[in-house]
Amino acid sequence: MNRLYLDQKNTRFVLLSYAGGTKYFRHLTETKLQDFIPVNGRSLSPSQLTYDVIQIVRDPVTRYMSWFDKQYIKPMYRTNYSTINFEQWINNFITKEWIDKYFALAKIECHYDGHTNFQCAWPKIHLSALYNENWKYLKMEDIRPYFLGEESFDPFRDPKEYAGVWELLNSDTNDYLVDTIKDMYAGDIKWYNNLNFICPK
Repeated sequence: MNRLYLDQKNTRFVLLSYAGGTKYFRHLTETKLQDFIPVNGRSLSPSQLTYDVIQIVRDPVTRYMSWFDKQYIKPMYRTNYSTINFEQWINNFITKEWIDKYFALAKIECHYDGHTNFQCAWPKIHLSALYNENWKYLKMEDIRPYFLGEESFDPFRDPKEYAGVWELLNSDTNDYLVDTIKDMYAGDIKWYNNLNFICPK
């Protein structure tokens, strides 16, 4: 899926993090933001390397939890355990011991998947030619307000789409899971919390 778009009208790029609104933004470019076209970061012209870049970023904890929930836990449940009630299954399957074992590997593997890699590092490494002083940051939840002047909407909290680990896991285990994610993403969280975000118009 494309994560770099050229805003032809304003000669700037919009870059989306993995698990940071890519499907949602693509839909907007097909319906409302038709001046935005997907581009290949490896085939940019020299003049384009001076364009402003808006990197759309997402809170690191909700970003990871969205990936973990929708692309890891939910497929596992649907493939192997869908005859069991989901809430009952996750509360039996996801224990503190399971979390410890899972994250012992996840802390290593997160660097090899864009969906779990740190937002502070991924685009600057892969699109280093574009990185310049005109690099700006926009929160994912501000996509609609900034580009369209409309109300904020987070499609990842749609109950029809969301697996519901946050909502259904018992609070003690859920708190432990979130604390473990915060520990793994401490650097990315600090980076995110210190960004000077551009605001909706």
